[in-house]
Amino acid sequence: MDFKSHHLDCVAGTIGYMDPEYFSLRQLTTKIDVYSFGVVLLEMLSGVLDPRVPPPTPVERKAVAHVGSLAVACVSLKGRDRPSMTEIVNNLMRVWVQVIGG
Repeated sequence: MDFKSHHLDCVAGTIGYMDPEYFSLRQLTTKIDVYSFGVVLLEMLSGVLDPRVPPPTPVERKAVAHVGSLAVACVSLKGRDRPSMTEIVNNLMRVWVQVIGG
């Protein structure tokens, strides 16, 4: 497991992107970055669509749903329930290949 942790006295960051588990454990882990990445993914998925962009194809809809599920997994309250960044990259690459028809 790549769940390394470090104890720090002071951490800087934007509250909305901070792992809630950090506030109770006061340990920095790689899963903190996963949480923040999940928040960014959710923001991207919930944004306003440009009306000039054509509607998504069925494959694109499925890809967006998969990315949404991945984002939800990234913001799990417990770090141990979140995927690793390697798993995230592998999932996103699989989605990309499906969308481009590979």
